[in-house]
Amino acid sequence: MSGRPILPMSYAASRAWLIKWDRFVIPMPFSRIAIAIGPPCYVPRVSDAASLEKLQGKMEEELRRLFAVAREALQRRR
Repeated sequence: MSGRPILPMSYAASRAWLIKWDRFVIPMPFSRIAIAIGPPCYVPRVSDAASLEKLQGKMEEELRRLFAVAREALQRRR
């Protein structure tokens, strides 16, 4: 409702702890990290449930794509 864009971001770490119950990843000290940032996504101020669901799906796809980009960038540095 604020009109501010959502900025999709993802990262990959060379070594990390995985919290199993929510799949949260915490990079270990001194690990390498690659960050990928996508283009801003603007949400219309007035949206119905169907359009929000479609936007949610697009955002999920974008986050998966950004994670792949970050992981690939990290592997290229090896």
